[in-house]
Amino acid sequence: MFHNRFFKKLFFSYLVLITLGLGTLSVVSIRDFNKTYLDEVREQLRNTAYLVGTNLTATDVGRVNLKIKELSTSIDARITLIFSDGSVLADSEADINRMENHNSRPEVVAARAEGTGYAIRYSNTLGVEMMYCAMPLDGREGGIVRVAIPLERIKAVTHRIYFAVGIAFLVLTGLAAGMGYWLVSRIVRPIGAMVNAAEAISAGDFDKKVEDIPADEMGILARAINSMSGELRKKFAEIGHEKDTLNTVLSGIREGVIAVDGRDKILFANHEAGVLLDFDTTKASDTYIWEAVRNDRLIRFVKEYRANPSTVPAFSDINAPGLRQLRVYCASIAGPQEPSGSMVIVVSDITDAMKYEQLRRDFVANVSHELRTPLTFIKGYVETLQDLPPEERDKAKEFLAIIEKNVKQLTNLVEDLLDLARLESREGIARMRPADIGEVVRRVLDNFKPAVMGKGHNVIVDISEGLPLMQADSDLLEKAIGNLIDNAVKYTPAGGRIEVCVKPSDKAVRIEVRDNGIGIPQADMERIFERFYRVDKSRSREMGGTGLGLAIVKHIVQLHHGEVTVQSTPGKGSVFTISMPV
Repeated sequence: MFHNRFFKKLFFSYLVLITLGLGTLSVVSIRDFNKTYLDEVREQLRNTAYLVGTNLTATDVGRVNLKIKELSTSIDARITLIFSDGSVLADSEADINRMENHNSRPEVVAARAEGTGYAIRYSNTLGVEMMYCAMPLDGREGGIVRVAIPLERIKAVTHRIYFAVGIAFLVLTGLAAGMGYWLVSRIVRPIGAMVNAAEAISAGDFDKKVEDIPADEMGILARAINSMSGELRKKFAEIGHEKDTLNTVLSGIREGVIAVDGRDKILFANHEAGVLLDFDTTKASDTYIWEAVRNDRLIRFVKEYRANPSTVPAFSDINAPGLRQLRVYCASIAGPQEPSGSMVIVVSDITDAMKYEQLRRDFVANVSHELRTPLTFIKGYVETLQDLPPEERDKAKEFLAIIEKNVKQLTNLVEDLLDLARLESREGIARMRPADIGEVVRRVLDNFKPAVMGKGHNVIVDISEGLPLMQADSDLLEKAIGNLIDNAVKYTPAGGRIEVCVKPSDKAVRIEVRDNGIGIPQADMERIFERFYRVDKSRSREMGGTGLGLAIVKHIVQLHHGEVTVQSTPGKGSVFTISMPV
């Protein structure tokens, strides 16, 4: 317990106060006793002097010495008779012939002036300190009777009193110290328990409780600490839940988030930030951002924004490893609890967005180009027709045929654009119902019989029996399969071979369209499903193609959760395969 600093402070403060109090009481008591005792001694000396004077008044001068010695022996005090001239008439303990004149003695002077005189002084005659009391002697004009006792006798009594008071002081101080120890222990013990509980709570142990709660004000404080512990446990649980939720959200988003303090030390970085900027977020906390992130453009932008947040744009595009394009946003973190200069940095991967933006620009350019070519033809022939003489009707029919061909090409282009727009907006899945894929393929082939016969192609059809029904939009499937067969017919030289196979394959149906046409170069294989992409632009446009056919096929197949692939060898033909789940 003595190792407890609070206990020592409280106990020793109490001990000092008790010691000072008892010490003061002892000093005052001794002082008062001395005064009272001396007053009593003076009173006794005065009474003794009076009695001695009364007895000596009727005594003859010749018998005075004998009488004084008798009285001195009986009262155990020195008696002296002094004439009015100050000479000593008699003394019970000294030779009067050797004694000085006593008129100047303080007690004698006071007795003649006030009736009674007292003095404590050193006796030159006896060589000791004495207490004197002198008073006029009745019947003897100017005579003085003086009674004295050794001061040592008085000191012996006062020393005994001092010793008794000292013993009492020590005993009372010891008792007070013991009681103080007990009282302070009772006060400090619950305080110590509350301090231990508070320290445990501050260290995160919210299950710590104050035991043995006293039934006083300390008990109120102990119950308040226990209640505070429960409330803190609840609040910290809520904060922990919110923190976990925030970490989950920040870990799950596709943007990288980095928080830095005013010295550019990383306070937090989510996993995506490490992926986008190629650094280990688990080791990045409390390190400088330029040490963790090796991207000079990002570091420069952060410093520029910190220096001039009002003038520097809040975002900047930077390059990252892997040919990625990143957009970095900066914002100051404002708040009384936030260090000065703290910032949050948000990093987004805009590679796909930039690619889609480029695709959009390419799409607009391609549409404009595709529309401009037939419109140019139409405009030119219309102007020619306007200037053509009436007699050249045969040439007018030829021009009108060319105009009709270009109008048809424009119509096909617009229809394909509308189909593609509907597919991309997912409107095409509105008519899903059980469909017989074999029957769909047969209808498509029937539609292409005239074109096949016109080019003298040999078409081989292999449709397995008992194909399962599948949820599909028959009209969309007809269009997708029709686009593949249309390409096979167009890009296979006259008299070519076209094979159409429909077979089950591992919970799916495979539709293959194989030809021995011109084929597709390897460099173009990855892009043939892009909008307006043509392997041979002039030849495709000459055959009436819009450049959207395979893009439409891809979207239709994806709407049915399927997959379309191609294999091709230039000069030997191509194989397009659609795999549809059942």
